[in-house]
Amino acid sequence: MFLERVTRPRYKGLVFKFKDEKPEEVLRVLNEWGFSFHNLSVALSADFDVESLVLPSEKPYIYLLLFKGGEAFLAMGDRGMKRRGWPEPKKYLIKNERGVENLIRKELSPKSIIPPRLIYITFWLLVWVALLIISRGNFFLSTLISLIGLPLSYFESFLHYHIFGYCVT
Repeated sequence: MFLERVTRPRYKGLVFKFKDEKPEEVLRVLNEWGFSFHNLSVALSADFDVESLVLPSEKPYIYLLLFKGGEAFLAMGDRGMKRRGWPEPKKYLIKNERGVENLIRKELSPKSIIPPRLIYITFWLLVWVALLIISRGNFFLSTLISLIGLPLSYFESFLHYHIFGYCVT
């Protein structure tokens, strides 16, 4: 994958949103596979410390398991996992512990962080204004600017990775 080669993430993350499965069943399976896990409260406190959870394990795969009743678990393991009957996860590349913390905050309390789209809109608005001033109505440059939108998804993921510490794969 292109983005993974460019960013060289420290962790690979998956977010599972379970609807019908019970937490006990899922945690039993994870325990059999050698995963370590921690219970997360839905309302994260201000002094939440991901480093104390993630650093001792030094495992490259991080899973955020969200259940219907509002329970959430952070699981860490040495290998990726797939299980038939589980929902399709969202996949993320995570830069560091701060990225893990931002991902957890995004999934558990999305209103507690600045929406990433707002940052991208602001950035591209500034770029557009700067190029509009520089070009002074030049048709060729305006066309070139409109073609910039083609590779934006890679650039957006790259920016998201470096600003927030994680990105969707």
